[in-house]
This record gives sequence, C-alpha cells and structure tokens, in this order.
Amino acid sequence: MGTRFFAATVMARRLYPEGIGEGGPWDSQRLVYWAEEAVRIALRQGVDRLAWTVDDLEVVIRSSERKLPAIRVWIHEGLEERVRALWQQSRSVD
Repeated sequence: MGTRFFAATVMARRLYPEGIGEGGPWDSQRLVYWAEEAVRIALRQGVDRLAWTVDDLEVVIRSSERKLPAIRVWIHEGLEERVRALWQQSRSVD
C-alpha cells in the first residue's frame, strides 16, 4: 500500500486534524489518508510541511507560536497516536 499521510492545520500550537471536529470526539475512521505520491503533488512548496517524525511535527507546532498564518501539515500515518494525544492535551487546557 505504501506510505500514507493525513492532513492537519496547526495554529497557535493547536492541531486541527482534517475530519476530526474541534470538539471531538476523536474517531480514527474520520481521518483521510493520502498516498505519499498524492501528497507530494498536493504539497504547496514553502507553505505546507511534511511530518515524518515526532520531531518534525513538534517543529511545526512550535513555529505556529510565532503568529504565523495557519500551517498545513501532512502527518505520517505512524504518528496518529501522538497526534491524538496532542489533540486531547490541547483541549484539556481550555
């Protein structure tokens, strides 16, 4: 099947995965996975980011603190559980 990614928007250190409503609940079946080849075509160079690792994702999240516009990040499927934890954690702060 190959490598897959799902998309999320990052703003002000918060993750907004596509398919998951801001208030939840988290439902993995609502995430839309894209093949790496499709992501490479859809990727807007200099605008979108790819997160292959937790470190990649954390860099994107930290950069969203600097009042930059919303950042679209394509997240490797292997990071879903980490994204879920970050998403839940950011909601418990409110």
